Amino acid sequence: LRKRAPIDGPQRVIAYPRPAELPKAGGRAAVLASLTGQPVTTGGDSSPTSLRPYREGEPLQRVHWKASARRQDLVLLDLDGEADHALEIVLDRRMPGEMDPEAAAARLERALSLATALILEESSGKHPFTLRSQDHEATYGPGQTPPREALAWLASVEALPQEAPPPPGGSSTALRLPLQQDLPIPTGRGSTGDPQGEAP
Repeated sequence: LRKRAPIDGPQRVIAYPRPAELPKAGGRAAVLASLTGQPVTTGGDSSPTSLRPYREGEPLQRVHWKASARRQDLVLLDLDGEADHALEIVLDRRMPGEMDPEAAAARLERALSLATALILEESSGKHPFTLRSQDHEATYGPGQTPPREALAWLASVEALPQEAPPPPGGSSTALRLPLQQDLPIPTGRGSTGDPQGEAP
């Protein structure tokens, strides 16, 4: 005996690149500094604005010891200065002609995986972020384009020939992908159901 019945489900499934594993370096500024090898900068005077649970590997200098003693668990200070510069990613999809095609494709896949991980992290926050690439420039987040659309765009990305124009320049604090150094290549792709009108 077989019976069919409709069930509620996502109207669109986004098969975005599998997220890379981000460094456990603290807040966003520390993560970006770890990725690029640059000093940690927040772009302004940093002041503590909230407390959150401590995650393994984060700097002990940011532990709020009095609050940790009261809660009997480690908690960390979040810095307001990290919000001075919203996350900005500049993705160059050109395939270097001097590289082996497979190596060039892997390089782009690493960049997409890293962009996906950063966007997923940022999507749960209250600050907007910007994604720039050839023929693409948009800001996502509260009051902007829904973050799920950034994942949808990453899912549709295609490589470009070496002679294609460069991506938009972006600001001096933008994270430029691909990185100079290599990261492990995650296998497969992540996915998310995308109910209409519902942001992640």
